[in-house]
Amino acid sequence: FFFFQAEDGIRDFCLSRGLGDVYKRQIAILYFLSGIGGNLFSSLITNSLSVGASTCIFGLLGTQLGYLILNWYALGPNSGREKFLCIIIIILMINLLVGITNPVIDNWGHLGGLLVGLFGGMWVLNAMAGEQDSYSKKVKTVGMIFVISFFIFGFVALYTFCLLYTSDAADDLLCVDLGGRRILKKKIKIIQMKSS
Repeated sequence: FFFFQAEDGIRDFCLSRGLGDVYKRQIAILYFLSGIGGNLFSSLITNSLSVGASTCIFGLLGTQLGYLILNWYALGPNSGREKFLCIIIIILMINLLVGITNPVIDNWGHLGGLLVGLFGGMWVLNAMAGEQDSYSKKVKTVGMIFVISFFIFGFVALYTFCLLYTSDAADDLLCVDLGGRRILKKKIKIIQMKSS
């Protein structure tokens, strides 16, 4: 909801199509990708468990920034782009400050959602009025490379450092339940060792 309201601010500053009207599917995809990316980033950085939709909201703020960066030159200097950029930065600073002062809030997840939304918005959304100049092509390429590499490296790191560590630890412990099969094999081995 906030994304579409803030986008109306861009529309008031310059003549453009509304993001909410044109990019419904892309915004929904970026919303969910930001949530996944933010929680992935948080799980790799911190040892605490946290999940939440706030990573998605930060992803939408990042998407607004990505749209603004993608269309920076198309908007022109008299469009209010600087004013809109300041508004987004102030909102981000307030939210991150609240996260710093409250130990329960996971700012790493927020940062991950923001990054995925920022670069995903640069990649998925189109330049205004269909302009595909060299600047917008470079911005879209940077966005695509970042998002794809973020998820590839993120899931590889998650599997390598977190999931393999968990399964190695499960091999050493007798009481870890990973779906039942390992426990049954361990119990059978223990019973066979006790009986012999």
